[in-house]
Amino acid sequence: MRKQWLIPIIGTIGNFFSVIMMWFFPILIAMLILSGIFHVPDRVLSFIIVIFVLGYPSYLFYLGASGKGENKVKKYLPSRPMTAEEEAIFLPLIEEVIAKHNVCSNTNLIFGKDLQFSIAEDDTVNAFAFGKTHVIFNTGFLASASPEMFKSVLAHEIGHLHNKDTLISLANFFVQRPTQVVLNIFNSYKVMGHLADAAKNHKGSGDKAMVNLAYKILFLPALIVGLVVNFICDTSQKILSKQQELEADAYAVKLGYSNGLLEFLEMAKNAHTKPNRLVRLFESHPEPGIRIENIHLLLN
Repeated sequence: MRKQWLIPIIGTIGNFFSVIMMWFFPILIAMLILSGIFHVPDRVLSFIIVIFVLGYPSYLFYLGASGKGENKVKKYLPSRPMTAEEEAIFLPLIEEVIAKHNVCSNTNLIFGKDLQFSIAEDDTVNAFAFGKTHVIFNTGFLASASPEMFKSVLAHEIGHLHNKDTLISLANFFVQRPTQVVLNIFNSYKVMGHLADAAKNHKGSGDKAMVNLAYKILFLPALIVGLVVNFICDTSQKILSKQQELEADAYAVKLGYSNGLLEFLEMAKNAHTKPNRLVRLFESHPEPGIRIENIHLLLN
């Protein structure tokens, strides 16, 4: 395992446990209330809680880390295949980069199978990879890119796929999804109160005050701690992402596309406003100037 995988893996595991922490108490409270309504045996209740608390985040982690969930993500990323005209322009360039990648990495990447290329109707100058196979280029980039620039950025994105950076990102994307669910539960506190009322009316027992107490003592602290851990893990991922970007640049240089990459980064540098240190901490990419310096160091 590559040494640089250590931090993203730790971050992903941290996200995983923060989700479990946030997921456990609301599920526990809801299940206890529902058991008062439906007389669920304790063993069955415990099994349901374990399935929800461990099973759901584990399934999400599997979807991300294995790459199985990339098609689910793609549904939220509107894109289209190349037109015949676009294929005539870009397919030879794509095949050239793939051929160099296969020689350099001693692999057999096949276009359309191991590398799926699509285009997003977006005016921003951007391209990105995700999952195990997907690369998406914005029309804004394609309209402004020279052939060398296109090949260099594609080589950079293939570098992300080759280094498995995108699987780590996908795992974190899926693992963090329950955060929003838990926040929704947090905001639906009244629902818990209604469940408590239902339990009281159905069974002649049940105390809404106990739900209030459990909510304040258990759920709220767990939510706060979970959010803090999630924030720390997300920040560590952004810091690590900067290193991954430099490594993807290095891979493009290794394939022989330094000139096109420098052309692209110079263009990005001219359009880039230098942020303050705090903002830079939360950015996922290094500044273009830093990337340019790193490429020159690699070439020298």
